[in-house]
Amino acid sequence: MARAAPRLPELADLEILATPGLTYYRLKNFGIARSTTEISIMLDSDASPQPGWLEGILKPFADPEIMAVGGFTVLGYDDLLSKTMALSWIFDLADEKEKTVGRHKIHANNCAVRTDFFRANPFPDLPAFKKQCGFWLRDISARGYHYMRTAEARTIHAPHPGYKFLVWRAWTTGMDRDFQGYHTISGSRLGRLGYAFKYFGKKVRRSWSNIINKGSRVDLPVWQRPAAMMISLGFFLIAFVGQISSALTRSFDPLPRPMPTSA
Repeated sequence: MARAAPRLPELADLEILATPGLTYYRLKNFGIARSTTEISIMLDSDASPQPGWLEGILKPFADPEIMAVGGFTVLGYDDLLSKTMALSWIFDLADEKEKTVGRHKIHANNCAVRTDFFRANPFPDLPAFKKQCGFWLRDISARGYHYMRTAEARTIHAPHPGYKFLVWRAWTTGMDRDFQGYHTISGSRLGRLGYAFKYFGKKVRRSWSNIINKGSRVDLPVWQRPAAMMISLGFFLIAFVGQISSALTRSFDPLPRPMPTSA
């Protein structure tokens, strides 16, 4: 750190703390609970900020009504696997800024919040791996608080670390999607099973369309596109099995009802 940012001690108070047992969103809550600034930024270690990122993520807070700001994250790529996932993953491509800004979503790897507001409204503790931020945004929006997404705060997420990781990530994707489906689509097991088929078809169609029509945007050669289509099919098949397994075996409690806004 001294080599990479020699002036850091002059500009910031830095804490490095062991946090055994804390999961992804609990870590976010823990970190912001220790923040001493008016605005807190959440930035994952595998999300590399691009020029203008800091100014871009702070600028919207000039509006006092804005409680949270989401940045623009794209997936980096350097080989067949990472190019496939850049075309198939939840992130949009680098040239799809308007599409990203138009989606009412937040990614906790690249966002900022008003510290006091977030302390009073932390990420919920839910039985899911990566859905808490979505339910959090839905909750604060329902209560009348304002959120903004900007393409001016761009980060590049590191490529996924290999096939073994993606098998695990696909399985957790399916489990999380069933949890989300239970709370947003249908609480019945039959409805959850139907949603699993719908989600699988939707994601495969989207990924294959991107691979065929947008492969050149990530330097994916035409001759590699059939293999990329099989990789994406395998990913979403594993997610599909995970979602079916969850729908058949797991039960969930209703989410707490949103509290009325105090504004």
